[in-house]
Amino acid sequence: MRHIFTVQELTLAIKDVLEGEFPFVWLKGQIGSLNQAGSGHVYFTLKDGQASIQCVWFKNSQQHHLGTKPEALTTGLDVLCAGRIAVYPPRGNYQLIAEVVQDQGVGRLHLEFEALKKKLADLGWFDQARKRPLPEKIDRLAVITAPTGAAIRDFLRLSADRGWGGSIRIYPSLVQGEGARESIASALEQANLESWADLAVLIRGGGSLEDLWSFNTEEVAAAVFHSSIPVLTGIGHQIDLTIADMVADVQAATPSHAAQMVWPERRALIQRIDELEISMNSAWTRLLNHKEQPLAQCERALAWLSPQRHLDRLEQELVKAGRNLAALARTAVIRNQELLSALVKRLRAFHGPRRWALEESRLEHQSKQLLRAADLYLDRREQRLTLAGNGLHGADPLKPLTRGYSLVKVSSDQSILRKASQVTTGDEVDIVTMQDHIRAAVIDVAEQGSPLKNWIADDSTQG
Repeated sequence: MRHIFTVQELTLAIKDVLEGEFPFVWLKGQIGSLNQAGSGHVYFTLKDGQASIQCVWFKNSQQHHLGTKPEALTTGLDVLCAGRIAVYPPRGNYQLIAEVVQDQGVGRLHLEFEALKKKLADLGWFDQARKRPLPEKIDRLAVITAPTGAAIRDFLRLSADRGWGGSIRIYPSLVQGEGARESIASALEQANLESWADLAVLIRGGGSLEDLWSFNTEEVAAAVFHSSIPVLTGIGHQIDLTIADMVADVQAATPSHAAQMVWPERRALIQRIDELEISMNSAWTRLLNHKEQPLAQCERALAWLSPQRHLDRLEQELVKAGRNLAALARTAVIRNQELLSALVKRLRAFHGPRRWALEESRLEHQSKQLLRAADLYLDRREQRLTLAGNGLHGADPLKPLTRGYSLVKVSSDQSILRKASQVTTGDEVDIVTMQDHIRAAVIDVAEQGSPLKNWIADDSTQG
């Protein structure tokens, strides 16, 4: 029994077929019914003499639109639309989701695209003869794209799982809107000036014709054409084709496809290494087999020449030489043993017990002499120390005080007063006796032999 579909199953199957078969189409016709909603969306019917199709042009697709403005659409206007076919399951109908709406039948963007395409083709910019293949080994890669877009994320994700590793340098640029064409060209020129990369990759995710229009400009095409680094493009979806793709050395269908072209899958590389290893082992086995044949021939020739006889003679001579060497060794050993015995006897005679007793007696005598010399040295030193102590005791400056003398010091620096020039009138002096300490002032100073005018006056009490 055949499968019975539900309405939803059949509708979803039709949706998959239609949307997969017509992801992006160009459609021309005449506007039938037209409804411009307050939300900004435009709903209209596109028809010709035999059929019609519902179309919707959403507000977000109208932004930065280079063609006909929504307010310029009227019933009966001939237009060229570009977009994708979509199925709306709740009503079971299909419609065109318009991305571009142009009047005058063929559309201005399409005309500009074809005009630039013809111009660059005449200049030879699309010639395959000038295009360079991808480098065999890519270690440094320059990527020109928007740094925060989905395209670069997909590219980096795939690159991380492929190849043997490399360096990626991102050159940020706008990829749509005002200033995008200049930004893309400048980023590619900067990559060429730095001369760092082995390959330049120009990528951008999918979008409408207007979103990709920067890659259909002569500025970007010129930057790709004049690049000294090979250029790989991966712009939009598989169905998208831009001027930059046609000028580039190599074109990938998508940004993800570009990553796959730059670096092969790691499993494929490992398999290739395995294949090379098997091939190398086979070649090595063949080489060994090839070398074994002449070796076997040489072995047979060597046996035929019988070198074994020569080896036997050499062996006999070696045995004889060994016997002679052993006899000489025994003779040398006996001679050395006799010499060693004679030396031992002489050594014992020179260093025997009698010699040691003599040396011990001599050492004991020298020890006694050393002890007597030490005692004599200490006695002499003790006598000298006693004499020095007596002399030091006699030189004690305070000793005369015990015999009634006094000691006079200058009060300012406590130096002993030895002559009159050390003080002047009015200076203070300290008079030290055996039991007292007197502070006095100088009232007169005179040289030895001259009389004093006044006596020294006492200005201090005892103690």
